[in-house]
Amino acid sequence: MHDSSTDESLYEYEDANGKDKHTTGTEAVNNANKKHKNAAKIQQMNEMLEQSDKNTPLINYLGATIKKGIAPKSMGFVHRKDKPDQLNVQNAYLRDDYVDAICKGLFNAPVLREVSFRNCALNDERGLRLLGALNLNQVESLDISYNPHLSNEFYKQLNLVNANCDAVLRKLQLEGNKVGDDNIAKLVKSLVFSNRIYYLNVSDNEITDFGARNLAILLCECDTIRVLFVHYNRIMGRGGGEIARAIQHKDLLQVLDISYNAIGGGGKKTVSYAARNESKYPEEDEYLR
Repeated sequence: MHDSSTDESLYEYEDANGKDKHTTGTEAVNNANKKHKNAAKIQQMNEMLEQSDKNTPLINYLGATIKKGIAPKSMGFVHRKDKPDQLNVQNAYLRDDYVDAICKGLFNAPVLREVSFRNCALNDERGLRLLGALNLNQVESLDISYNPHLSNEFYKQLNLVNANCDAVLRKLQLEGNKVGDDNIAKLVKSLVFSNRIYYLNVSDNEITDFGARNLAILLCECDTIRVLFVHYNRIMGRGGGEIARAIQHKDLLQVLDISYNAIGGGGKKTVSYAARNESKYPEEDEYLR
């Protein structure tokens, strides 16, 4: 017979109150997975023994998530202290079964406003499934930083989300994704069209002067932008000059981080000239024309 109260192998990480000692990290994931697989069996055995009161609150919770097909918060990659309107998944390898469970949970989360899949080894297929499961009328913040395997197919769909007039997405973080200049150009077009973005982080994305030109357009044309992070890129004097010229009359911009770029490397005169020049786009640069 199975006695859930004495099975140390299933509860080796629990304290006296039946809670995980490790709420995040590898050990928590392994332990929660073990409990998740055995939750239904434990409940069934206790019902046969007429000892359903032996089920811990965690086992009851995991059993309910199995029936509903959603990812439990005790899986280790979501902290229990997160707010009810947040899904904060970070530093976890999301396999297909996890993505399926999360997508089902997203459909049943009408109050979800902030979503993070930071450093989750997403590819286009998984990223598109997660993006498609979001409630665009509710989600205001999306962080998919450090998922460098996302490519043009994913960003094409993300641009459609940004351009959707019914969407409310205002904070977007794409740091460390190797987005590149071409995708930055398309991203800026969608953001300017919607004129809704408040916070944009495109740091560490191999952006050069060409991409900086598009970001300058964003600063000039988007009335809502208040925070822009572009550090750790490949912007030099010419691109730095474009951004410097764009922010001259941008009184409402609150934060601009362009650190760890080479804007002073051979481009000091260019930046100085650009800051004094009233023209937005130099005629000799036909990149966007």
